[in-house]
Amino acid sequence: MAACIGAVIRPGAPVQDVYKDDARSRVVLVEHRGQRWVVKQFRTSPWKAWAYHHLHVSLAWREWRGAKWLARAGCQVNSPLAMVYTQRVFAWCESLVLPCAEGASMYHWLVGHTQVGPDGHACYIARRTVARAVGRMLGTMTAARIINRDLKPSNLIITEACERGDEMPVVIDPAGLRRRWGRWGVYKMLADFLNATHEPGGVTPREALVCLKAMIRADPTLGRGHRRPVRAAALGVMRAGGRIGTRGG
Repeated sequence: MAACIGAVIRPGAPVQDVYKDDARSRVVLVEHRGQRWVVKQFRTSPWKAWAYHHLHVSLAWREWRGAKWLARAGCQVNSPLAMVYTQRVFAWCESLVLPCAEGASMYHWLVGHTQVGPDGHACYIARRTVARAVGRMLGTMTAARIINRDLKPSNLIITEACERGDEMPVVIDPAGLRRRWGRWGVYKMLADFLNATHEPGGVTPREALVCLKAMIRADPTLGRGHRRPVRAAALGVMRAGGRIGTRGG
């Protein structure tokens, strides 16, 4: 395992794709012995990197902790294999090594699954199935008293098993996980998530309600005290700024 980690994080490792490269981080896809790995390198000032790493509050540590929380809750998550803290003169950084989650991000999945054309009915069924799977994942999270303040379509991977309804989406980038306190944080998470779906095409009101119903089935505490729990949750999401998508339906 140590040899594999060393091979994928070395400077000359064969990079297949660069997902992100900015002042804060660099995320690349590396292949080693027929297996694909994602390497995330987090950049910051040397003193901050040293302090945040040892206090366990850096982005890498938050992602590591979030993955552990989701796994314990029973969610599908792309868990890091290793965290590497590199000390060089004026170039300290943390790296996470993760297996590559196979599948399309929900962002690209929504772009490719429109309910028009000859495959419209099949897309209609697939979108409902995925909406239920996403709702089940969200309810599993909130039942474990977890919310994700960085929940967006690009951070969910839709696998073939998820399309069939057999599994939940795979969560990637779980650094935004926080402990849940009350319902407002849940409604705000859902509102931000719904708004983030507008760019790749949006979701219909019916698909949003399918997701909410599945979520409340997985976490009945969200509907406690309401005669019509789905309606109460939908109103809470709208009060938090959520706009049910622009698509018709």
